[in-house]
Amino acid sequence: MTTTHPPIGEVYEPANIPGELKAMARWSPWRAQWNDKRGKWDKIPGNQRSTAKPETWLTFEAAQAELQANPSTFTGLGFVVTGLPEFTFIDLDNCIDEAGSFSARAIEIIAAVASYTEISPSGRGLRIVARGASPTDWNNHDLGVEVYAGHAARFLTITGDACSDGVAIRDITEATQADLRSRYGKSSAPRLTVIPGGVPPMPEVW
Repeated sequence: MTTTHPPIGEVYEPANIPGELKAMARWSPWRAQWNDKRGKWDKIPGNQRSTAKPETWLTFEAAQAELQANPSTFTGLGFVVTGLPEFTFIDLDNCIDEAGSFSARAIEIIAAVASYTEISPSGRGLRIVARGASPTDWNNHDLGVEVYAGHAARFLTITGDACSDGVAIRDITEATQADLRSRYGKSSAPRLTVIPGGVPPMPEVW
């Protein structure tokens, strides 16, 4: 089922999106599609774009223009993480309650990483973006913690709904990476060989 006015992505602040991400041609508008099996909204990139086909990705400006030209189709913008080992993206799911308060775990992780943090399209999750490679992608769905660092095909929504003014993308140390994984990690995605200037070989995963 699709809808032109899904109850997600209500806050989108492009001015707050870090310039380092805007400078890369890894963008696409996304539309919301309800997934009955998962019980949540899937974020589908526009115009059949693929994480495995860099030639289909857009500059930030082109993606923004496509979003503005199709407000009834698209909800926001997303960023392709595939084959980008220079950054670590941390997802914290269901960590904001109805009153807008963050969970203790979210507060702890935000403080440890100390980098750009924004609220997800659902309004109930957080995404942290830090500069620095993680040796693998990993997750713990029981705790709602996921870490992506370009080792698998991935498209992530970016809202610009920043938690604090003026907090830029900052470096994450190897020690912090290791500490987070030792405390919260559960399973890892297989590491893939990253092709410089390209993407690792992988199946379609939209």
